[in-house]
Amino acid sequence: MIDKPYRPPAGTGDAFPGVVVVLDHCAYPEGSAGPEGEAVRAVAALARHHNPHVKLTFLVTGSQQPRPFVDTQAIAHRMLEAFGAGQLPVGFGFSL
Repeated sequence: MIDKPYRPPAGTGDAFPGVVVVLDHCAYPEGSAGPEGEAVRAVAALARHHNPHVKLTFLVTGSQQPRPFVDTQAIAHRMLEAFGAGQLPVGFGFSL
């Protein structure tokens, strides 16, 4: 179980720089916290490393709103700005 707000362990990304790390659901940010929420800031800080990748599947799971999940869109943009498109795998399986 992930503690909320998410705080990456110290040294994440430094200990094994050759290993690709995928953080599922971007550590489950909540749409209501917005793009400056503590969990979002902690995940975005990992972008300084080259090996973390973050899945954008939280767009549905973290939203408090119905489709098109407006409350999580700004968080997705923050992740795109921080990591770039090459480090943002998208998970499908949800009805969008």
